[in-house]
Amino acid sequence: MGITPPAVASLARIFRQAGVAKEEPRKRPRAAYRRFVYPAPNCCWQLDAAEYVLTGGRKAVIFHLQDDHSRLAIASVVATGETSDAAIRVVKKGIAAYGVPQKLLTDNGAALNPSRRGVTGQLFTYVSSFGITPITGKPGKPTTQGKNERFHQTLFRYLHAQPLAETITQLQARSMPSI
Repeated sequence: MGITPPAVASLARIFRQAGVAKEEPRKRPRAAYRRFVYPAPNCCWQLDAAEYVLTGGRKAVIFHLQDDHSRLAIASVVATGETSDAAIRVVKKGIAAYGVPQKLLTDNGAALNPSRRGVTGQLFTYVSSFGITPITGKPGKPTTQGKNERFHQTLFRYLHAQPLAETITQLQARSMPSI
Protein backbone atom coordinates (compact mmCIF):
# COMPACT_ATOMS: atom_id res chain seq x y z
CA MET A 1 0.00 0.00 0.00
CA GLY A 2 3.07 2.23 0.22
CA ILE A 3 2.49 3.55 3.75
CA THR A 4 4.78 3.15 6.71
CA PRO A 5 3.03 1.65 9.77
CA PRO A 6 3.37 3.39 13.16
CA ALA A 7 6.03 2.19 15.59
CA VAL A 8 5.14 -0.67 17.94
CA ALA A 9 5.33 1.65 20.95
CA SER A 10 2.92 4.09 19.28
CA LEU A 11 0.44 1.29 18.55
CA ALA A 12 0.68 0.04 22.14
CA ARG A 13 0.00 3.54 23.47
CA ILE A 14 -3.00 3.97 21.15
CA PHE A 15 -4.44 0.57 22.14
CA ARG A 16 -3.98 1.31 25.87
CA GLN A 17 -5.70 4.69 25.50
CA ALA A 18 -8.58 3.05 23.65
CA GLY A 19 -8.89 0.43 26.42
CA VAL A 20 -8.18 -2.43 24.00
CA ALA A 21 -4.94 -3.45 25.73
CA LYS A 22 -3.90 -3.10 29.35
CA GLU A 23 -0.53 -1.88 30.53
CA GLU A 24 1.76 -4.63 31.74
CA PRO A 25 5.09 -3.15 32.70
CA ARG A 26 8.09 -5.42 32.41
CA LYS A 27 9.66 -4.02 35.52
CA ARG A 28 8.24 -2.44 38.63
CA PRO A 29 8.93 1.29 38.90
CA ARG A 30 11.53 2.24 41.52
CA ALA A 31 8.80 3.87 43.60
CA ALA A 32 7.14 0.46 44.01
CA TYR A 33 10.12 -1.02 45.89
CA ARG A 34 9.71 -0.84 49.64
CA ARG A 35 12.93 0.22 51.35
CA PHE A 36 13.34 -1.37 54.74
CA VAL A 37 15.20 0.41 57.51
CA TYR A 38 15.06 0.01 61.28
CA PRO A 39 13.43 2.99 63.03
CA ALA A 40 16.40 4.20 65.10
CA PRO A 41 20.15 3.78 65.57
CA ASN A 42 21.22 0.68 67.53
CA CYS A 43 17.99 -1.16 66.71
CA CYS A 44 19.93 -3.47 64.41
CA TRP A 45 23.54 -3.84 63.32
CA GLN A 46 24.66 -5.77 60.26
CA LEU A 47 27.86 -7.82 60.31
CA ASP A 48 29.53 -9.24 57.23
CA ALA A 49 32.99 -10.21 56.03
CA ALA A 50 34.73 -9.80 52.68
CA GLU A 51 38.00 -11.18 51.38
CA TYR A 52 40.90 -8.98 50.25
CA VAL A 53 44.20 -10.01 48.68
CA LEU A 54 47.37 -8.49 50.13
CA THR A 55 50.65 -8.14 48.21
CA GLY A 56 52.23 -11.49 47.47
CA GLY A 57 48.80 -13.10 47.08
CA ARG A 58 48.15 -13.52 50.81
CA LYS A 59 44.48 -13.30 51.75
CA ALA A 60 42.87 -11.28 54.50
CA VAL A 61 39.27 -10.94 55.60
CA ILE A 62 37.68 -7.60 56.48
CA PHE A 63 34.82 -7.79 59.00
CA HIS A 64 32.53 -4.76 58.95
CA LEU A 65 29.83 -3.83 61.40
CA GLN A 66 27.26 -1.31 60.21
CA ASP A 67 24.20 0.31 61.78
CA ASP A 68 21.10 -0.57 59.75
CA HIS A 69 19.29 2.72 60.42
CA SER A 70 22.05 5.26 59.80
CA ARG A 71 24.39 3.11 57.67
CA LEU A 72 27.18 4.25 59.97
CA ALA A 73 30.30 2.10 59.76
CA ILE A 74 30.56 1.14 63.41
CA ALA A 75 33.68 -1.01 63.50
CA SER A 76 36.09 -2.96 61.34
CA VAL A 77 38.50 -5.81 62.01
CA VAL A 78 40.93 -7.29 59.51
CA ALA A 79 41.91 -10.91 60.16
CA THR A 80 43.85 -13.67 58.42
CA GLY A 81 40.67 -15.69 57.97
CA GLU A 82 36.92 -15.70 58.52
CA THR A 83 36.84 -16.83 62.16
CA SER A 84 34.40 -16.53 65.04
CA ASP A 85 37.13 -14.84 67.11
CA ALA A 86 37.47 -12.03 64.55
CA ALA A 87 33.68 -11.66 64.36
CA ILE A 88 33.51 -11.36 68.15
CA ARG A 89 36.38 -8.81 68.13
CA VAL A 90 34.51 -6.52 65.73
CA VAL A 91 31.32 -6.75 67.80
CA LYS A 92 33.30 -5.97 70.98
CA LYS A 93 34.76 -2.91 69.24
CA GLY A 94 31.30 -1.76 68.19
CA ILE A 95 29.79 -2.23 71.65
CA ALA A 96 32.69 -0.34 73.25
CA ALA A 97 32.21 2.58 70.84
CA TYR A 98 28.39 2.76 70.49
CA GLY A 99 26.74 0.60 73.15
CA VAL A 100 24.66 -2.54 72.83
CA PRO A 101 22.27 -2.92 69.86
CA GLN A 102 18.92 -4.68 70.05
CA LYS A 103 19.62 -7.06 67.13
CA LEU A 104 22.57 -8.32 65.09
CA LEU A 105 21.94 -9.40 61.50
CA THR A 106 24.46 -11.72 59.83
CA ASP A 107 24.55 -14.00 56.84
CA ASN A 108 25.11 -17.76 57.00
CA GLY A 109 28.91 -17.76 57.00
CA ALA A 110 30.50 -20.47 59.15
CA ALA A 111 32.11 -17.87 61.43
CA LEU A 112 28.94 -15.83 61.74
CA ASN A 113 26.10 -18.35 61.98
CA PRO A 114 26.65 -22.10 61.73
CA SER A 115 23.16 -22.82 63.17
CA ARG A 116 21.86 -24.10 59.83
CA ARG A 117 24.51 -26.80 60.18
CA GLY A 118 23.12 -27.75 63.58
CA VAL A 119 25.77 -25.93 65.62
CA THR A 120 25.39 -22.93 67.95
CA GLY A 121 28.07 -20.45 66.97
CA GLN A 122 30.40 -18.61 69.34
CA LEU A 123 29.26 -15.26 67.98
CA PHE A 124 25.60 -15.99 68.70
CA THR A 125 26.45 -17.18 72.22
CA TYR A 126 28.48 -14.01 72.81
CA VAL A 127 25.86 -11.52 71.56
CA SER A 128 23.04 -13.37 73.35
CA SER A 129 24.89 -12.85 76.64
CA PHE A 130 24.28 -9.08 76.14
CA GLY A 131 20.60 -9.59 75.38
CA ILE A 132 21.17 -8.92 71.68
CA THR A 133 18.82 -10.89 69.42
CA PRO A 134 20.89 -12.60 66.71
CA ILE A 135 19.08 -12.83 63.36
CA THR A 136 20.19 -14.36 60.10
CA GLY A 137 19.27 -13.72 56.50
CA LYS A 138 17.87 -16.51 54.36
CA PRO A 139 20.41 -18.50 52.35
CA GLY A 140 20.75 -17.23 48.80
CA LYS A 141 19.14 -13.86 49.65
CA PRO A 142 22.03 -11.37 49.78
CA THR A 143 19.65 -8.42 49.58
CA THR A 144 18.80 -8.97 53.26
CA GLN A 145 22.29 -7.68 54.05
CA GLY A 146 22.18 -5.25 51.15
CA LYS A 147 23.37 -2.22 53.10
CA ASN A 148 26.49 -4.06 54.20
CA GLU A 149 27.08 -5.50 50.72
CA ARG A 150 26.82 -1.96 49.28
CA PHE A 151 29.31 -0.74 51.87
CA HIS A 152 31.75 -3.46 50.73
CA GLN A 153 31.39 -2.23 47.15
CA THR A 154 32.36 1.31 48.16
CA LEU A 155 35.21 0.08 50.35
CA PHE A 156 36.69 -2.07 47.59
CA ARG A 157 36.41 0.77 45.09
CA TYR A 158 38.47 2.86 47.52
CA LEU A 159 40.97 0.07 48.28
CA HIS A 160 41.51 -0.71 44.57
CA ALA A 161 42.43 2.94 43.97
CA GLN A 162 45.25 2.58 46.56
CA PRO A 163 48.46 0.56 46.24
CA LEU A 164 47.93 -3.00 47.51
CA ALA A 165 48.21 -3.27 51.28
CA GLU A 166 51.26 -5.23 52.38
CA THR A 167 50.17 -6.13 55.91
CA ILE A 168 47.01 -6.69 57.89
CA THR A 169 47.86 -3.62 60.00
CA GLN A 170 48.11 -1.47 56.89
CA LEU A 171 44.82 -2.85 55.55
CA GLN A 172 43.14 -2.22 58.94
CA ALA A 173 44.21 1.42 58.80
CA ARG A 174 42.80 1.78 55.28
CA SER A 175 39.52 -0.06 55.87
CA MET A 176 38.41 1.98 58.88
CA PRO A 177 40.77 4.87 59.61
CA SER A 178 38.53 6.60 62.16
CA ILE A 179 38.28 3.65 64.58
